[in-house]
Amino acid sequence: MIHGLVPDAPVVAAHAFQVLGEVDLEEPNPSTAVKLWFYNHPPLDERMRFAQTYDPWSQGRAPEFVTGAGPSESAPK
Repeated sequence: MIHGLVPDAPVVAAHAFQVLGEVDLEEPNPSTAVKLWFYNHPPLDERMRFAQTYDPWSQGRAPEFVTGAGPSESAPK
């Protein structure tokens, strides 16, 4: 989670996934069969697309995948 910590967070996150894929020599666009058989997380192309498009903050909503980080969340007691 880097939203608000670095400028242009979607681009930074996508670049980090790109570097991860290059270092791990991951298949850039695996077939559906490969994803179902071998993967337990989304492939990097899907993660990059998600990082570039996920932005609930611009609509004033709380993040769907991170708890305690949205504007509607109250501070812990």
